[in-house]
Amino acid sequence: MRTIYKINKVIVIINLILFIIPYFGLIFMMATGAAQIILYLIHLCYWKKIPTLFKKNLIFYGLLVTTTLSFLYFGEEFVYAKDFVFVVSLISAGLLAFYSLYISRALSLNDELKSTCHEL
Repeated sequence: MRTIYKINKVIVIINLILFIIPYFGLIFMMATGAAQIILYLIHLCYWKKIPTLFKKNLIFYGLLVTTTLSFLYFGEEFVYAKDFVFVVSLISAGLLAFYSLYISRALSLNDELKSTCHEL
């Protein structure tokens, strides 16, 4: 779980740095989202080892990602609201990136706590 957190943290930091240069941060946000969905699927592979509280967070994250992607996909149907759909999708993608980072950090800290308790 620590490795997943480190990967997630590096991706988010690179994305934040790239936002200094116009458009590069927006382009890299797609790569960040794809990487975080892959990391989410890796978390699901360790489902039995994850405590119940974090399972709820992961389920909520999955629902939010699904909602955002469906809003982005079906939002194109509204001809008059394309700009609104784009802006809302960007804002929610950024928030989802930080929520994913929070979940991976919490799971990493939980793993460290368990390993410290076993050493005592």
